Amino acid sequence: MKGIDETAQALFGGKTFVDLDPLSQDVVLTHVARGDAPGATWERIPAARFFKSVLSITVVKIYYAHPAAWNEVGYGGPSSPRGHVRKWEGGVDPWEAREES
Repeated sequence: MKGIDETAQALFGGKTFVDLDPLSQDVVLTHVARGDAPGATWERIPAARFFKSVLSITVVKIYYAHPAAWNEVGYGGPSSPRGHVRKWEGGVDPWEAREES
């Protein structure tokens, strides 16, 4: 994003965000998260709000969209690759957990 590159350039002598080492990238993102990031973009968009409401949510969605991350939250994946066995209302497929009563 333009604002993050502006902050990186202001803090690190003209380098873009992707050209920075990981520790310097953390510095840039910390400034954005705190809301004190330099750059013209942040005069129009509140940096801290962007970090919390857009960037963080987008990163989480992208991360957990990958099947390798599903195990972390106990999600076995969609049933579509295996197909549905029990198609009637209330039917439970053999691999699904049963509700306790």
